[in-house]
Amino acid sequence: MIKKVLTSLSLSLALSSSLFAADVISEDNNITYEHALKVFQTKEYQKAYNEFNSLFYDNLSNQNLNFYLGRSAFELHDYQMALSAYERLLIQSPNNVRVQLEMARTYFMMKMYANAETEFRAILEDKNLPKQVRNKVTYYLVLIEQTKKRSFFNASVSFGIGYDTNANTTPLGDRIDIGPIVVPNTDVIADTYHQTIASLNHVYDFGEKGGFLFKHSLLALEKTLTTEYERNVVFLSYVPTISYRSGKLSYDLSVGVDYLFYGSEAFVGSTFWMPKITYLAPGGFRAALHFKQRFNSYADSLTKNRNSVVNEVGFNLDKAVTDSTLLTGFFLFQKETAANTTGIGVDVNRNMYTGSLMAIQNLAPKWNLKLQGIWRATQYLDVNSVGYQRQEFYGSYLATLNYKLFKKTALDLQANYIDNTANQDPYRYQKQQYLVTITQSF
Repeated sequence: MIKKVLTSLSLSLALSSSLFAADVISEDNNITYEHALKVFQTKEYQKAYNEFNSLFYDNLSNQNLNFYLGRSAFELHDYQMALSAYERLLIQSPNNVRVQLEMARTYFMMKMYANAETEFRAILEDKNLPKQVRNKVTYYLVLIEQTKKRSFFNASVSFGIGYDTNANTTPLGDRIDIGPIVVPNTDVIADTYHQTIASLNHVYDFGEKGGFLFKHSLLALEKTLTTEYERNVVFLSYVPTISYRSGKLSYDLSVGVDYLFYGSEAFVGSTFWMPKITYLAPGGFRAALHFKQRFNSYADSLTKNRNSVVNEVGFNLDKAVTDSTLLTGFFLFQKETAANTTGIGVDVNRNMYTGSLMAIQNLAPKWNLKLQGIWRATQYLDVNSVGYQRQEFYGSYLATLNYKLFKKTALDLQANYIDNTANQDPYRYQKQQYLVTITQSF
């Protein structure tokens, strides 16, 4: 189909030996421009290219010669050489529609569709363009539109085996976005576990430069302990997002729903909405600011007094220091408020301040090292049932060594040290976690 269109379009523009103002062309060993043109018209493109190229070095600025040198290169599929010839011509004749057309066709054959589209649309602005040529250019634009991929899917599945030196104390908020809910227990019990995470992401691009995107994200996490199975976790999440890009800025509006099963029981469901603005600057610098409001609803009638609203403000900074080093940091302020007065006195109302620093370093073509620290201070606002106004400081220090086994398969070796200090004994704990994970992307 494309070859047919190219042939038809070429025939609609009659070849001529005087496309540009006639200049004297010096001969080279009895090779003349007129002879080279006749060879070109008989479709002996390699011979024509050789003859035009022989004449070129003594006639660098001759426009007719440059044009047919480019046309010969095009027919030989040497598109880069053709572009060079057309660029030289446009420097001298920037409004030459025929040259613009040939350049657009060359971009199209190189699959540089954005460049081709720009050139074709510029050609259509010529009010004197012949109808037949206009129709062919319009059809090119239809072909370009068909090449645009609107929907993008990516998915991943990871399987991990881990060891926890204090599995009996479970800060659910470490990996699940429901806040740092800590289930206290003074007994220190080590345990092994396996963990599976599956994610599916879809992006639909509406096709406008600097326009809208529609995103969907699905996540499922399952963590099963060997003996402390009453602390098993299943987490499910769905987040659709509408995004708008404009220059260096992007704007996102997300809504989401998720659910957490703890042990063998439904634990808490949440809904949220989150607007976000991101600034992407030259030099690998990115900054993002977001607001998030989450509504937590607990499943069990005994814990419904923990229903709450969490308001969050977050700020992220990313900086690519070198081609192999990325630094990123974020700060979050969260304020959780009980949904009704029955939540007062049960450690629901609280302010949380979270900061994180992370460095990702490329060590070798297949090796990366990630170092991350997370710190969170929590101030509870009510005196609880045992007469305390609870306060905590949580620190997590994580190191991950990543090895790319295959193109879409990666191995992670991870170690994490956690220290949670509090003014109430049941909430003080320390632990180490070690995890080996294989992730397959699709």
